[in-house]
Amino acid sequence: EQLLEYEALDQVHRAVSPLHRPLKTPKERVLIIGAEADRITPLRHARRLAGHFDAPLETWPGGHLLQLGRSEAFRRVGSFLGELGVVEPKPA
Repeated sequence: EQLLEYEALDQVHRAVSPLHRPLKTPKERVLIIGAEADRITPLRHARRLAGHFDAPLETWPGGHLLQLGRSEAFRRVGSFLGELGVVEPKPA
């Protein structure tokens, strides 16, 4: 019964689910971020997106609202954006 319910929900959400769409952005420009203690958007969702789009996944130990440990993830985002030339690298 749970499997049938999951399949029905999957069909209903297919129109808006990124898991049913190809990546429109070059793969090199994608970084997926997830929080290990996120109860609103669990880390398994970020893992599925990263797997579907073959993109790197960065995680932090915090949650959706209380983002403990986010500074390292934000440094990674800053580095990623610097590598893409979106932002200027921060001087050392």
